[in-house]
Amino acid sequence: MFDKWKTISAKRYITDIIDAYGQGDTIIQSLYDDFEKHNLDTNIIRKITKKEKKKKKTLVAKKKENARISNYSGELDAGGAKGVIALCLNEKNLNKVTLSYFNDLSTYKKNGSFKNGECNYVVDKILNEVLFHFLLTTTLNKGKHEIKKKYIDEYVDWTREINYVTPEGKFIEVVALVFFKEPSQTQEVVEKSDKKKKKLTGKPFSKKKLVSFILNNVITIDYDGKKESYIFKKVQRPCQFASGSSCWKFIYEVLEGTKIVGKGTWSFHKMAMHQKDEGYEEDQSKFANLNKTLSKNSIKLSGYRNIYLQVYKKQDRVSTYAWVPGVYEDPKKDKKDEQINREIVNITPSKDFEKRIDTIRLVKLESIEGK
Repeated sequence: MFDKWKTISAKRYITDIIDAYGQGDTIIQSLYDDFEKHNLDTNIIRKITKKEKKKKKTLVAKKKENARISNYSGELDAGGAKGVIALCLNEKNLNKVTLSYFNDLSTYKKNGSFKNGECNYVVDKILNEVLFHFLLTTTLNKGKHEIKKKYIDEYVDWTREINYVTPEGKFIEVVALVFFKEPSQTQEVVEKSDKKKKKLTGKPFSKKKLVSFILNNVITIDYDGKKESYIFKKVQRPCQFASGSSCWKFIYEVLEGTKIVGKGTWSFHKMAMHQKDEGYEEDQSKFANLNKTLSKNSIKLSGYRNIYLQVYKKQDRVSTYAWVPGVYEDPKKDKKDEQINREIVNITPSKDFEKRIDTIRLVKLESIEGK
């Protein structure tokens, strides 16, 4: 919140804390404790909290004026004991979430927006207190009704869930916000990409940046009409030939939707020793030894796909080059002739991708069982 070593006034410190965490009893008491610990005047806390309460009353009045737009059904329940917040995803802009506050769950159900596949996510103080408090204090209490989805993602995981409400009104605890175009079919929607043909320009990631990028992100590629999501992992395992030490195995999985359709290994060191189940082997392909310009910016996949892979800095496409064992390669043929550009449909941080997949599976499972 504050720059390192920056000096601020006591008034600024108090108002920043209240803006960030609200004016609950615990927060105010912690301010008093902090000021008394450093022998500071606590009267300023009383003055500021009085002003904040007056501001809050004015804010609540504004909320009532905006009731028609924001779906508020009465005075904002600051304590949040019974209140619920509905979260609405829009297919046209999946990076933003619209919020609506309801005094209780019954009012939300009467509104019935979930029946049309809108506002299908709900959070209350009991299920996810941290997210509920965050949305109240940073957005709704400030008269705003829209927030970037990435901020919500930080507060939703396997220990802090959120409710997905099916069109039939069934509540399912999930670990991510996923937009379903047709909830009954649990068909996930990702942002549409520009399908128009455009000139491909730019350079690929260097190998060092490429390795870091693919280990931290899941890349969904349009591979000959199929939407394939590539998950790259680095797994520690005991060394087969060096007792007491550890080695790394580089593996990947390919998903179509939530189904795993392929697995394999990958390597990124030219002529490097990399471990396989039966021991070690070198990359002896002519491509790795002869085409240095391409190989230095590529990783090599074996298994489900036998290709060299590059990702471009613009993150709009990848390039793939088929490979075959060295003994079958034509030394006169340049791999650049076999380059195929493939569109990147979506890029998702690895931790968020796992949550999305789990959410889709949970909703799909409940939908099947409910039939």
